[in-house]
Amino acid sequence: MLPFIPLFVLNQAQFEPKELPVGPEPTAFLSFCFSPDSKRILYSKINDAKNFDPQKRNIWIADADGSNPELVTSGVGASEWTRDGRSLMYVKSAPMGTDLCLFDIATKKEKSLGIKLSVRAAHCSPVTDKLVLMVDLGNRITQDFTCNLDGTDIRQITFGPGSAFNPLWSPDGKHIVYFRELGDGKDQIYLMNPDGTDQRRLSDLNEHNFYPDFGPNGLVSYTLMKNEKDKRIAICNSRGERQSVFPYRTSRLRWSPDGKRAIFVAGDHPTMGLYVSNADGSNPKRVGETR
Repeated sequence: MLPFIPLFVLNQAQFEPKELPVGPEPTAFLSFCFSPDSKRILYSKINDAKNFDPQKRNIWIADADGSNPELVTSGVGASEWTRDGRSLMYVKSAPMGTDLCLFDIATKKEKSLGIKLSVRAAHCSPVTDKLVLMVDLGNRITQDFTCNLDGTDIRQITFGPGSAFNPLWSPDGKHIVYFRELGDGKDQIYLMNPDGTDQRRLSDLNEHNFYPDFGPNGLVSYTLMKNEKDKRIAICNSRGERQSVFPYRTSRLRWSPDGKRAIFVAGDHPTMGLYVSNADGSNPKRVGETR
């Protein structure tokens, strides 16, 4: 069980998240997360964010506080860790669409999983070598699948209506969270079992919600967008009851597996800042300022 970590409880209806500095250069962070042991961070960065040249996307690894950054590879997009923390997963362009690859950090060798689907993102279970995939089915429909780390035993776990985006495993591997887009401008957060059963909506139907993750003490966080300039992180329990709001304005946040830290962005494309903090938002430190 994760240790109890106090968060900002919503007992004030007017609580407003604070702004953090960004810029001055046009820099975007495409993805970011903690390693399975919570001791490192991984982030995908593009310095020339105004022109957004895909070949200028760089993947970096650093200590959890942002120190000792190391350039790992370039030219690929969003990345995630494998369970053992020795390899990364990312999707790259291929002649027939996309290719999900494993990248060994030590040897710098890349290996295709050979999955014959148009995979857009993948996330590895923290307790088994099982992946959850976001797959483009065509006709602007995206659904979620699971498979083994070697690309075998592919199974679809979400079905219409609409599209299912950004699935992530819970720290105990017992649940998957994702958001569903129905085209009405109000995306919703869902929790489900790894086989797709017991689907539960956690968010408010009257709000626009996306980018979920699992926070401390079994909580779920997600981005709540009031308007284009007002994006904040709401935090709820497994019944969807709102517990708190993260103290800084951000469009996306990821938690460390041990529940003690957070990594998040300030600002919007093309000018962002990347920060790490304690789970309650205290001691924010800007990271990722490598060129």
